Amino acid sequence: MAHLPVPAVGEREGTRDLTSNDDRGHIRFGIMCQGPRLAEWQAETIRRLLAIDGVSLSLLITDPRPRPGGGKVDRLRRVAGSDTALWDAFNNGYVARRSRSLVRVDCTDMFDSVPVVEAVPSRRGRYSEYFAAGDVEQIRSRDLDFILRFAYGIIRGEILTAARYGIWSFHHGDEQTFRGSPPAFWEMATDSPVSGVLLQRLTDRLDGGIVLRKGWMRTAHHSYVANTDRVHFGGADFPAQVCRDLLGGNDDYLDADPSSTHAPIYRKPRNPTVAGFVAKTASAFVRHQATNLTLCEQWNVGLVRAPISHFLDPGFTPSVEWFEDNRGRDHYLADPFPVRSESDGDVLLVEDYDYARRTGTISKLSFETMSRTSVVVGNNRHASYPYTFDAEDGEYFTAQISGQPDAHLLRFENDRPVPVRSLGIEQEMLDPTLVEHDGSWWIFFTKPGSQSLTELHIWWSDQLFGVWRPHAQNPVKTDIRSARPGGTPFHHESDLYRPAQDCSRTYGGAVAICKVDQLTPDLFRESVVRVVEPDPSWPFPHGLHTLSAAGAVTYLDAKRRVFNRHESRAELTARLHRLRPSRSPSE
Repeated sequence: MAHLPVPAVGEREGTRDLTSNDDRGHIRFGIMCQGPRLAEWQAETIRRLLAIDGVSLSLLITDPRPRPGGGKVDRLRRVAGSDTALWDAFNNGYVARRSRSLVRVDCTDMFDSVPVVEAVPSRRGRYSEYFAAGDVEQIRSRDLDFILRFAYGIIRGEILTAARYGIWSFHHGDEQTFRGSPPAFWEMATDSPVSGVLLQRLTDRLDGGIVLRKGWMRTAHHSYVANTDRVHFGGADFPAQVCRDLLGGNDDYLDADPSSTHAPIYRKPRNPTVAGFVAKTASAFVRHQATNLTLCEQWNVGLVRAPISHFLDPGFTPSVEWFEDNRGRDHYLADPFPVRSESDGDVLLVEDYDYARRTGTISKLSFETMSRTSVVVGNNRHASYPYTFDAEDGEYFTAQISGQPDAHLLRFENDRPVPVRSLGIEQEMLDPTLVEHDGSWWIFFTKPGSQSLTELHIWWSDQLFGVWRPHAQNPVKTDIRSARPGGTPFHHESDLYRPAQDCSRTYGGAVAICKVDQLTPDLFRESVVRVVEPDPSWPFPHGLHTLSAAGAVTYLDAKRRVFNRHESRAELTARLHRLRPSRSPSE
């Protein structure tokens, strides 16, 4: 079928300029749904939209057709002879009852006083649905900027242009690899390390929409319920992000070329596939629980006598000199960053973690003397990622302090860390990483919570101690493979590169080196040019999550999985506590 022409922004008759007159900074949207009860992830998507000043819900387009139903006997008869009966039982009887993202919630309060248009499309061919001309004109007359689709099937025709920026629809899967349904299933069945989600502007071509936002989460191989929640909640902020771009005038991509994919179309799994999937998932669940209960991570830092730019070369094989830490499995060293010391010369700042105390502190290391000295930072809170950087007036460092908002800058005076000032960013940041680029200062970080490994945020300022502002596109990317900072950004041949953690298989599994292609207060784009993985021959072969630059040398850290009695005891205690029934206050 031919593509339906998608009008460019500002070209369709009746287009409203968001930057002029009474419509300055205002967006009106509609929702396609079956009524006031939505899945929790859909409700959360709407909440995030309505939290933006100047965005309002202006129309509900409802599908009055009854859902396939019938009595229990009729449903059992339909299922009994079906070659997908196991899937229907598993999905409807188990997943739907346990998934936080799929639970139905009442959205009546959000929909109060919103006009409603009931529309029943006509079926053409096997799957396509077309809206009647009268319904299309009635919807078009509402002067909507976009319509968010939570109902109907494969819609085509004039309805796709009834709103200024079209109809936006989620696809829970990477359309370049997994088309069709069920969402988040085939990634697990085929052992894909990541599961994708995208928001697209629909065109007439199936899975050929204009991609507005795209993200990737680590596949939860041990639980289909967990994987379902990850991909559904993982994209809940996408429409709000696009709206912020619209309000800021950064919306050219809404008229980009449609996605081109020839990936196979997956369908509901048949009974033998589901039986094997359940057995496979159960085995993965047992391994996941056993691993978490018996093994923990032990990190160590290493020295590579080559500049960080050498890691851009795919043929470069680093020779690592490991720090000699003889304290055993109750401790680890991670997050190495170089610092100049008046008495010790060039040394490292590292996270020094104690499993017995379950707390990290900052220490100074010297590879020359293989010595370690404690540094007091963080007022007895867990401290990590002691990132160091140069400014015009000297060298600074900041650390991630658990529970403490903002980035607090320090510098060494007489070998003692002295607080200088904070940046005024009132939120807790994970792995805050500063760099000066193109005359401005930038800080990269992720936030605590479910997206701590997935969503990259940026703030910027004209001066290091100036006014800091959030990037217009925050979070600027959603990708478990290259979001969270993982070391020192560096310039090479006039380009800026940013090391980031690849956590797609495990936390801190590898370092992705990203080339920053575009960085302004309003725009951000980067591409992964190299993934540096741990060498299986290393004594720490199971992960790598920091590359820090120190001139002619580079520091890194790597991990191995070991048994630790303190961590195993703490994990077992936590699990037993969760199993203990809660008591009422009177008891």
